[in-house]
Amino acid sequence: MNQAGLWRTHRMAQLPKTDIEGRQVVETPGICGGSPRIYGTRIPVWGLERARRNGWTDLDLLDNYPSLTQADLEMAWGFVNAHRELIEREIGENEGPV
Repeated sequence: MNQAGLWRTHRMAQLPKTDIEGRQVVETPGICGGSPRIYGTRIPVWGLERARRNGWTDLDLLDNYPSLTQADLEMAWGFVNAHRELIEREIGENEGPV
């Protein structure tokens, strides 16, 4: 495992996972750039939070991401609240020019 992979694994051990009704927010190197995402999807938490900041409601998100449930969104919002600095960094790294 390379140094970046070791760091990510170590960091994951330090971050408490948010788990509601069996799904988790996870980080996997090589999937979604290693960003925290809803387990079993390629939907990064930063993307959901950015959409919410742009005025999308939970209903809008559920309509556009039919694989998600309300429990998934509640878990994502809990993760955002618990890891605000990480999510801010992820949004900043992934936002394109306005």
